[in-house]
Amino acid sequence: MKLPSELVICGQRFRVEEVDDPTEALGRHGSDNPVGQTDLDRGRIRIRGKAEHGPDQQRDTLLHEIVHAVLILADTHDIPGTFKNERERERSVSVLATHLLDAFRRNPKLVDYLTGE
Repeated sequence: MKLPSELVICGQRFRVEEVDDPTEALGRHGSDNPVGQTDLDRGRIRIRGKAEHGPDQQRDTLLHEIVHAVLILADTHDIPGTFKNERERERSVSVLATHLLDAFRRNPKLVDYLTGE
C-alpha cells in the first residue's frame, strides 16, 4: 500500500512527504526527531522513507505525526500541566500512536465500523 500524498486533519490539508535522504534533519531543533515532522505552518507531514525504516515503522511514524497534528490543532498540545516536558509529550504521543495502530491492525472490523464502511 502506498503512502498517502495528502491528508485532511481537523479540517486542515497536509501534504505528506517521504524523505529519503538519511542526513536530512526532520526535527525542529536539528535531529531531535529523526523519523518524522509535522509542520503546521507549511501544511506538511514529513517522514522517513520505507527503505530506511521499513513500512511498519513508516506507518507508525505517520500515525504519530497525525496525533501531534490533532493535539496541536485541537489546541491541547501545550496546555500547562498536560505534559511535564517535550520528552514526556513525545513518549505519550508515541505510545498512543503505536497502540492505536496495533488496535486497528488486530481489529479490521473496527476500522470499517469507525470509518462507516
